Amino acid sequence: MSMRNKPGLSFVLVLVVCLVILYFSWKSLLAPKIAPQFKNVDGGLGWKGIFEGLKDEHPWFKEKPQAENRVIDVPPRKTNRVQPSSHDVRTKAKSMKNSPASKSAVQKPSANDPHYQAIDISITDILKSMNRFVHLDLKGAAPKISYFKELFPLLSKMGATGLLIEYEDTFPYSGSLQGLAARNSYTKADIMQIQSLAKDNGLEIMPLVQTFGHMEFVLKYENNEKLRESAHTPQVIDSNSKASLTIISEMIKQVLDAHPRVTRLHIGCDEVYELGRGVSADVMVKENVTKERLFLRHVKHVATMVGNYRTGGRSVTPIMWDDELRGITFEDIRDSSLPSLVQIMVWHYTRNILKKIDDDVWQKYSLLFPRVWIASSFKGASGARQFYTNPSFHIANHFSWLKIIARYRDMIQFSGIALTGWQRYDHFATLCELIPAAVPSVAVCLATMKYGGFTKDIHRSTSDILRCSSLLEMSVPVLDPKTRNAQVSQDCRFPGSPIYYALQEYYGYFKKSDKTKQRLIGWLSDYQVAHGFSNPGLLKGLKADLTSQTSNFLKISTPLKEELKAIYSEDTVDEWLEENIFERIRENKNNIMRLDKLLNTTSWKARPFDRIDVERHSKMVVKTDDEMKSKSVKRSTSPTYRDREVVLPSGGVDDGRKKGKQYNSPEVKAAKRVENQMFALQGNNMRSKYISGSERRTPPKESPPFLPKNRLEALIENHDTRKKQFDMRMDSNNRVEQADEGIVNKRVAAEKKVGKRVSDPRPIIDRSKQGPKKSLQFVQVLKDTNAKGINNKDFEDEKMNSYESRLLKMKH
Repeated sequence: MSMRNKPGLSFVLVLVVCLVILYFSWKSLLAPKIAPQFKNVDGGLGWKGIFEGLKDEHPWFKEKPQAENRVIDVPPRKTNRVQPSSHDVRTKAKSMKNSPASKSAVQKPSANDPHYQAIDISITDILKSMNRFVHLDLKGAAPKISYFKELFPLLSKMGATGLLIEYEDTFPYSGSLQGLAARNSYTKADIMQIQSLAKDNGLEIMPLVQTFGHMEFVLKYENNEKLRESAHTPQVIDSNSKASLTIISEMIKQVLDAHPRVTRLHIGCDEVYELGRGVSADVMVKENVTKERLFLRHVKHVATMVGNYRTGGRSVTPIMWDDELRGITFEDIRDSSLPSLVQIMVWHYTRNILKKIDDDVWQKYSLLFPRVWIASSFKGASGARQFYTNPSFHIANHFSWLKIIARYRDMIQFSGIALTGWQRYDHFATLCELIPAAVPSVAVCLATMKYGGFTKDIHRSTSDILRCSSLLEMSVPVLDPKTRNAQVSQDCRFPGSPIYYALQEYYGYFKKSDKTKQRLIGWLSDYQVAHGFSNPGLLKGLKADLTSQTSNFLKISTPLKEELKAIYSEDTVDEWLEENIFERIRENKNNIMRLDKLLNTTSWKARPFDRIDVERHSKMVVKTDDEMKSKSVKRSTSPTYRDREVVLPSGGVDDGRKKGKQYNSPEVKAAKRVENQMFALQGNNMRSKYISGSERRTPPKESPPFLPKNRLEALIENHDTRKKQFDMRMDSNNRVEQADEGIVNKRVAAEKKVGKRVSDPRPIIDRSKQGPKKSLQFVQVLKDTNAKGINNKDFEDEKMNSYESRLLKMKH
């Protein structure tokens, strides 16, 4: 049926089409234009040229009108751009940037981006008067002095006014404190050079010396165990011990002596978790004092030490972390007179500080302390094992601090801010992000605290300071939807930038690894490996992914190691690579071994499975090379060797039942020789405890020429017991020999009477059927008697002395 016969239907269709066209036309007129995706291609206009050409067209580029009575100090926009470097890492970044995948995946931040915040003109004057200190946590990954020569000028240019330096064990303590310094600590000449570099770049230094909590680097040593608050942990020092105050006083003195120009000293005192749980618990009962008052008393002692320090006519102001004061009452803090001795530094690293530190705390601080410092974070606050710094996480923390300053600007006088960059969460923790990976983060955070906000112009100016070809990335790298590799959107050249770009590439590999782990959880559990039950089709794909990831990790480790060695010492490079790359490579290899075991299965059992030792069967091949080498010795030298499998360094398993090349490998042969010697020394009765029936074997005719180190150490431990057993057997043998001598002498005398010549007065006496002589191989000993002309006692003394000499030689 044609449409002509239904004019009503035609009219409805035309009407619908018209309405759709009208709707989209109306939407396009009302909605703002979508900004195109700009690319900085070599030879093109770049970001600046495109922005200039589109300023009038797009409302994003129109600046908001500012108050006439306020002058906003916004950095000028530079016109010169740095050409891309020819370095290998940057060349790769450039090629990735211009690739089609990158053009579709990388997006530039827009004006209403959450990374941006308008300048708060109500606090700009306060921010200008505040100090901006960048925290250098040197208790892990302490850079070389050559890197500071490049970093300090950059920090000054980005808006820093000082450095909060936490040396910990990298400070060259001397005299009675010499044992506190790490073997790779800075020298006194290095400390002087750091101060000279800081002074040349207009950076004030504030050292940080922990004096209460986080004293692990002092209390970890055996000779300082008595100074611990709790015997089981070196985290907190005993505040009631005079020896504790003595060592703290000497630490402060040496640090201040090495910094003759400092006027502020941070004394730590944060996270004193163990207070009241150890020796101070008895003090609390004896003196009827609370834990809070014990804390205030110790901090007062330390603050008084710093206040009384006088060298060169200067006075030093102590500054402390505030977290322990938040739960202490106003009256206790006031009565301790602590506010007149110290300034506090209020710290928090979250996106909403007011939820963590409420109005009551700020009200208390405003009444007690005339000046207050605050502390944010630019790295080291998003995970104890992070390797890549996400600027968006940390700039959100600074936006929250701007709100705090605006909220309490009439109540509190803010002296300054310390942008913390933790390298370890404590002395024993793994490394956090390295400084080169966090340079973009500290740049945007400093800019935020300098201007009171973060706009696109500030973003562009900060990118210029870091010599970036386009706007600095404000988030983690974007992953290509197809290859899942990290995409690099700009080429920056700042101190350590090759490491920054290498870690961007590693981030892509790391995210791939995380995705693979989810599948490993579902198809490679210990239970599945033990029962040999999993999906072979999916396992093949997992194996291919793990192999590819391992190859990528190995590929990036070599160039990254060379870049790290230019900034850090060899031990730091090894630690970082082990924790972030080589450990993942070992995990992948272990999982591949488990996969291979499952892929060898071609048929599967019906459920439910028989109950087995899951730990034994699933972990049988899940060992690293070093662990497997160690395991091969431990298992092979065990008395129950024949009842247990032996894991070889090559990854194979020998359970005592297989014959052939693997069973006769050097490792297995060595294990058997050691086992046989042990049984020969202990005697047949000892051997029968472990091996019986058809498994019992005769002792070897010759002792092995050597003993492995671990076996000798085990023999040394039980040497006294075995020697007593040996002496008892020797006494028994001597008694038998004396009886034999009597028989022989009688026979010789009888033969002399009849005139018969005796060629050998010492005939061979075979007592192989007597228990102790069979186990100690005395048959061969007696056979050697005629040839050597020595008796059994002398031979055994010689053998025992040789055995003892080998043990003593190994022991020494």
